[in-house]
Amino acid sequence: MSNLGRFALFGTWVMAAALTLSACGGGHNGGSGGTPSSTTPVVPAPALVSIAVTPATATVRTGATQQFTATGTYSDKSTQVLTASVTWSSSNTAIATISGASGSQGLATAVGAGSTSIVAADGAIASPGVPLTVTAAAPTLVSIAVTPAAASVATGATQQFVATGTYSDHSTKTLTTSVMWSSSNAAVASISNTSGSQGLAAAVSAGSASIIAIQGSVMSPGATLTVTAAGTMPPSGVPTIKIQPAAQTVTVGQHALFDVIATGASTYQWFENGTAISGATSASYYTPAIQSTDAGTLFTVVVGNSLGHVTSSAAALSINPAADGGPPANFWGNTAALPAAAQSMTFSFVNQTNGVYPDSQVFWSVQGHTAGGTQVNEVHSIADQPTYDMPPLTSARMYFYIAPNASGINNGSTSYYDFIEFNIGGAAGNYNFNGDTTRVDAFGLKTAVRLVCADGTDLARGEDYGTFLEDRSITFLKYLAEVPALFASTATQNAPYRIVNPGAADFGPGGANAGYYQSYLDLVWANNNIDKTIVPEPTPFLNLANGNLNDLSAALNRHVADKPGTFTTAGKLVNPNFWSTMPSSTFYRAGPANYYAEYWHTHGIGGYAYGFPYDDVGGHSSDIGCGKPTYLVVAIGW
Repeated sequence: MSNLGRFALFGTWVMAAALTLSACGGGHNGGSGGTPSSTTPVVPAPALVSIAVTPATATVRTGATQQFTATGTYSDKSTQVLTASVTWSSSNTAIATISGASGSQGLATAVGAGSTSIVAADGAIASPGVPLTVTAAAPTLVSIAVTPAAASVATGATQQFVATGTYSDHSTKTLTTSVMWSSSNAAVASISNTSGSQGLAAAVSAGSASIIAIQGSVMSPGATLTVTAAGTMPPSGVPTIKIQPAAQTVTVGQHALFDVIATGASTYQWFENGTAISGATSASYYTPAIQSTDAGTLFTVVVGNSLGHVTSSAAALSINPAADGGPPANFWGNTAALPAAAQSMTFSFVNQTNGVYPDSQVFWSVQGHTAGGTQVNEVHSIADQPTYDMPPLTSARMYFYIAPNASGINNGSTSYYDFIEFNIGGAAGNYNFNGDTTRVDAFGLKTAVRLVCADGTDLARGEDYGTFLEDRSITFLKYLAEVPALFASTATQNAPYRIVNPGAADFGPGGANAGYYQSYLDLVWANNNIDKTIVPEPTPFLNLANGNLNDLSAALNRHVADKPGTFTTAGKLVNPNFWSTMPSSTFYRAGPANYYAEYWHTHGIGGYAYGFPYDDVGGHSSDIGCGKPTYLVVAIGW
């Protein structure tokens, strides 16, 4: 209600009161001796004190409207809605206008993106401005592109297509799973709209079909899929893909590496869900660190030369649900069916070469002596003997080989082999086990172990699940992608058989990188005042004359030895709890460092690995143990 309305009501009340007083003889003195009548005071009308506009803040898209309300507060603390009587204003009418017209007072209309302030005023009283933010209108889908724009496959094969939408604000979005897919000739090629396989075309018979993607009223141009009879060769001179990119499984935070082998190719371009990846123009693509949201991403590569281009099949990226990188339970075989041990424990051997080699070409060998002096010398293929009732051997090694037959197994530089170490002590009925997978010397074959004991122990160590799933060639390429270029020789000098430790490559005495650690050694010795007469600096590669300085050796390998006051003059830790204050995330953060060891930790189950002789310092190695062991499963990979 306006001030004028309030004043009119007040005047009516005053006149009514005066008439009442008059009727009662009031208004003047009566006869002699009369008593003068009292005078009624005039009450002032409540005054408008402030105006508040609601909502106090608002956000709308361009073209939309927003209703504001003005509420007045008066001197008697009463309130009144004043939306229809105030004067409305916008501080920036290019952003939003606000109506004062009858029937639409306080209605703001968003004009352009930005911010403006809305004010309501009544005479000299004005509200504080309230912010109105206007955002750009929701972008609309303008077009859809299907990639690859042309592809050729043989009957019986599949081809993944990707739909990418372009919007009115020039942004793009992958729409593969939300569009409707269609083939112009289902007799030549069908295309899936089923959840999980949208956009996957299946080649039915020789011919040509046009593949389109539709969303609402927007339809893509057709992508041509040519289906050839099985065994038909591509046009002469066009690149031929010999090995397609393979699916990758990684743990969050790791990297994936995709590789293609093609003859006659001079150009490469990798795509992620149909979008070209900037700079990814070589035969291999090493991804950034993988996030959980990357699961299901499809990677393809177009290889070409002057005569034409060929698109690879799509390789999917999967995320290992196990945060420690460990494998699923079935990886270890049917452990419930393992025979009970008559001696110390049962060893079981699992072929995890992904079908590359049959059980008849994967061998295991164990040699050693029992505490009683009994000689053990066993060599078998997994096909011949998948389990073994292990006697209590001390300080033993068990070797694993991939070879055509038993006569072909050996520990030479051109053989595929590896080993684990273990010790079984104690007495019958109360044996104890200690063992590990090791990369101290080299990587030869992927190995992982699972130890289960009567005391409840159930531990796994070794290469992670993703490493087992990938081909050996990918493991070598990924290693080269993740270590500094100086460490390349560790993977190349014995390829494809072994990746060796730095000391066995050119970081050893007389090698090209023998001085790699020298400046850091000088710094560590100086910062800690280590007495060189007591503890000489190690020779390449980090070989200390005193073999009892485990902590110093580990700190040098991990590049955490240089802080002053870490070591005594005799090379011992000042703080015996040093390693509990140094999480593994602080290791290898700067060079020089043993990046060979870091790689195996990165790709080890739980981050555990034995990458150098004293890698067990601080509890970071692959060493495991228990009392009353039941069984050990050893997985061998390619």
